[in-house]
Amino acid sequence: MRFKTIKLGDVGNGMYGVAEPAINFDDKLPTYLRITDINPDGSINRAGLKSVQPQKKQYHLQDNDIVFARTGNSVGKSYYYDKRDGDFVFAGFLIKFSLHETEYFYPRYLKYFVTTKKYWGWVNSISNGSTRGNINAKMFANMPIDLPTKAKQIRLVHALDLLESKIRINREINDNLAV
Repeated sequence: MRFKTIKLGDVGNGMYGVAEPAINFDDKLPTYLRITDINPDGSINRAGLKSVQPQKKQYHLQDNDIVFARTGNSVGKSYYYDKRDGDFVFAGFLIKFSLHETEYFYPRYLKYFVTTKKYWGWVNSISNGSTRGNINAKMFANMPIDLPTKAKQIRLVHALDLLESKIRINREINDNLAV
């Protein structure tokens, strides 16, 4: 199968998160999304969530936003924003890319692309630092993304979203049983 290869910066701009202190969770305030709140599979770890005082709109995650951990043992870990998860302000050790759809790119495709061996191979090859990995916004912007046709991206996303919905429901059931 032939793929078109683009760079992340072709379909979105990178931005560093806000450096604010986390406060105890308050459902009336935005949730402060930190690296530790992102599970390895890209879902939210709801244990220990914190809040943050309201911030400028640019720091609130919106549809088609994805954040990447930029440093440490978690470098490359990502979360693709899902409004069902709530209102999030992203922290300073995360980099947000606000993605835009094009004639050849379906933004939600990136959610699943970043789970591939190709992506993790890129992360391992590009992260630098003697003791802690690090990938900055410019490096993420140069990340290559292999794209099948847009129609295939949409079909893949639809199929994977169905599976993810079932997993989400099972997690919610398990969480309710644990209470």
